[in-house]
Amino acid sequence: MNKPVILQRFIIVSVLFSFLSACGGGVVTRYKIHHSLLEKSKLLPKKILVLPVDISVFQLSTGGVSEEVKKWSDLANTNVHKVISQFASKSKKFEVIQYKKFQGKEQNRVDEHVALYNLVGRMGLSYFSGAWKHKRVKFDYSLGSGLKFLADKTGADAAMLVVGVDYVSSKGRKAAAVGLLLAGVLLGRGARIPLGYSNLVVGIVDLRTGNLLWIKREKDSVRTLRKTEHVEHMVKRIMSDYPGIKNYNKAIGRK
Repeated sequence: MNKPVILQRFIIVSVLFSFLSACGGGVVTRYKIHHSLLEKSKLLPKKILVLPVDISVFQLSTGGVSEEVKKWSDLANTNVHKVISQFASKSKKFEVIQYKKFQGKEQNRVDEHVALYNLVGRMGLSYFSGAWKHKRVKFDYSLGSGLKFLADKTGADAAMLVVGVDYVSSKGRKAAAVGLLLAGVLLGRGARIPLGYSNLVVGIVDLRTGNLLWIKREKDSVRTLRKTEHVEHMVKRIMSDYPGIKNYNKAIGRK
């Protein structure tokens, strides 16, 4: 999937996501669970394949313009993949299947589905208010069956997909933020300049059906994905709710 197509889909989904979020309503939980797990028609996955993560790190200029810093993105990708793999391996909730590098069409298919997950995940984490309220009880988002070949190739039941973004302020932006804060104190106003944040989304996808079984996002305005200890903190907070079926049923009023 080429970048212009991915960008076009990202813009469309982002606009729709913003519209849905603005419709009001409260968040049921900080995570979503596919209805098939709630109905006990499917067991939780026992073997999970951790796919390559997709993290982008941007620097915010004084004027608020963002530009990706490739070496920071590479560092964040290394940190997140290492931490999530170690955490998953230590988990007693499932067995981790080691990922091997695929070539050609297989690698392209994996990349396409990671990009698709980035888009579907944004929609899946919507508030689901108004006409979309039924999605709280019957969350049924899917990536399609395009990754079925990984189940056949590795023996894994599901894949763990991780995407994220990190916005880091430049020195000039930080200086401007301090200046505005001081001016606000003197003038009795509360104006300030946002200094950035990190956003990490972890999802588990059934490899044969493509169903998005579980997804959660962690947003942090203090920590950065470029530091291993910060990533460890965020991953721990995300996975602390897995699978959380009992609490989810309670939150949506399902017995």
